[in-house]
Amino acid sequence: MGYGTALDEPLARVRAVCEALERYCSVMYPLAGVRLARPGELDGAICEHSRFPQCSDRERQLGREQVRLPDPSREDYWIRGYSLSRGEPTWLPLTAVHLGLPIPVSEHVTWPMSTGFAAGSTYDQAVLSGLLEVIERDSLALWWLHQLPMPRLELQLEANSRLSTLLERAREIGLETHLFDLTTNLDVPVIGVVQVDHHARPHVITMGASRPRGIDAAIRVLEEAGSLRIAMANQAPITRSSFMSQPHRTPEEFGALYIDRDAIARFGFATDHPNVRHDVPPAVSDDPLDTIVGRLSALGMEVLVVDVTLPEVRQCGIVVVKVIVPDLMPISFCHDVRYLAHPRLYAAPRQLGYGQRLEAMITSDPIPFA
Repeated sequence: MGYGTALDEPLARVRAVCEALERYCSVMYPLAGVRLARPGELDGAICEHSRFPQCSDRERQLGREQVRLPDPSREDYWIRGYSLSRGEPTWLPLTAVHLGLPIPVSEHVTWPMSTGFAAGSTYDQAVLSGLLEVIERDSLALWWLHQLPMPRLELQLEANSRLSTLLERAREIGLETHLFDLTTNLDVPVIGVVQVDHHARPHVITMGASRPRGIDAAIRVLEEAGSLRIAMANQAPITRSSFMSQPHRTPEEFGALYIDRDAIARFGFATDHPNVRHDVPPAVSDDPLDTIVGRLSALGMEVLVVDVTLPEVRQCGIVVVKVIVPDLMPISFCHDVRYLAHPRLYAAPRQLGYGQRLEAMITSDPIPFA
């Protein structure tokens, strides 16, 4: 199943089909080409378990659901990928790539997540789309976990008719829209939105989008907010105590925590802040994929790609990939597994001028991104 949103129906249909194909390829894990081996037994480069985000000691003491600690001596299932940063094939843990594996979560290197799966008419197009989603989730995680007062955007709407149309339609149905510049030191535009409805559920919708051009990211985040609003319209609210009582929650249940009126105040750290900008972040160059990979590599980060396209999908002229950047902050839909030991969670806010951040300062509220 896939969902697609756009101002024009043909584009929305294409996006829906591509999302369905992404999900199909994400769970159809390969039976051939997978190696069961210890890291030292593999030929060529590998992405070691220790490269992936880790839970903090406190998370491991309190958490009911955990992925395992790195163990370089242990056998694991590995799949071939490619390092765009180093320009060579690389082995990656299978559990860091595919979803729906018949392997207990306690044996996974990371909590299963769909981030980085993307479809495109070409390999480069799919990789860029997946990479932008990884960057978007990194920004959202930093923004929410630290409740960072990142700049609100007040834009000149006359400059873009699509953006002004989306904002005007939201206003006409009573929505209060707040746009934010969530761009980090990666210098890749990320725009966030908090949409508030004071009269009906869902009272709050929030999400983000990343594109090579900031204006395109703003348009995309508003399109997706409309889709999410429809998806959450019939979702029953859930109390925090009920949510916390069960470790396994769907993305929709994360969003349902914030659909009641009292959730509006939880976003005051963002909507009430006086830091305002009137321009979107600058665009990436005309060759965005190479530029973004280069920027990440210069920061010591590695971009890894696994082509997960199934034969029947490739025959349709579609490529599906999984993009992984272990050095960026992920979002997981498990409140017990937030990866609070990840170095980027503390380095990035400091680099952005928000000062020293500690684990004790991180919000206890679950992520609101459905």
